[in-house]
Amino acid sequence: MSGARTVSVVFTDIVASTEILSRVGARRMDALLAEHHALLRHIVLTGEGAEIKSTGDGLMAAFSGAGPAMRAAASMQRALDASNRSAEVRFGMRVGVATGDAHARDGDWFGTPVVQAARLCALADPDEILATEATVLVGGAQAPQARRVGALELKGLDAPVQTWQVSWQKEPAAPRVVIAEDAALMREGLSRLLERGGFDVVGQARDAAELLTLVTELRPDVVVTDVRMPPTFADEGIAAAERIAAERPGVGIVVLSQNLEPIHAERLRACRGAGLAYLLKDAVIDVESFLGTARRVAAGEREVGAA
Repeated sequence: MSGARTVSVVFTDIVASTEILSRVGARRMDALLAEHHALLRHIVLTGEGAEIKSTGDGLMAAFSGAGPAMRAAASMQRALDASNRSAEVRFGMRVGVATGDAHARDGDWFGTPVVQAARLCALADPDEILATEATVLVGGAQAPQARRVGALELKGLDAPVQTWQVSWQKEPAAPRVVIAEDAALMREGLSRLLERGGFDVVGQARDAAELLTLVTELRPDVVVTDVRMPPTFADEGIAAAERIAAERPGVGIVVLSQNLEPIHAERLRACRGAGLAYLLKDAVIDVESFLGTARRVAAGEREVGAA
């Protein structure tokens, strides 16, 4: 890039990176930063922006419009939040955005908006996006909503900068599922089907005892269990469902059976708690119907008819 023009600049920075480095070590930190930067770069490149440089713990990016810059900033926070849900090491991130006339030289940008964005990034709280008023005013109808923070003194600038906090919404978390099925092929098939349907399969059990342990440890939103499991292949799944419903009434339960038996349906109907369903294993063949049932159970609905 060359010449001077109006540009929107985005700076990001990881919160408490030094503490994270001391905890995980340099090699692990390098790998984590590489993954983090790749996540942000994808958003920049698909959001009408260009990466200018890495700042070590974050990125500097430039956008031709304020709206795309604000949308990219919100997407970055949203993507990081989603990534953190399954990450062993979680990052918090600050973001600063500013718009104004800047000059491009040797692949970098110089000027007031660059200083403003960097300083706002440094002042932001974890998970926060701060933007200059100019950015918000020209962002357009498609830009995220923002609320006025007020005038902030920024290092290196003579006058206070009118600042706004840019809003961003977290993606709804995928329902967390534990599967209990003694047949490995069926267990893996259910896992892949549920994951393709938008669920997060966090654990798999081979018997009722392991199921109860995983429910305690992992706190899933939904359990999908076979009726008959080791050691007796009698009613272990129903017994486990009764105990889960009693101890963790917020967990939805889908019970699968080779044959629907009235006594099992009656026991399930007697369970207190949230969502419940009792289905033939053959029902899994109708993928969309099965996934729909699982989603309704996750939402607290009950589908236990008279078998």
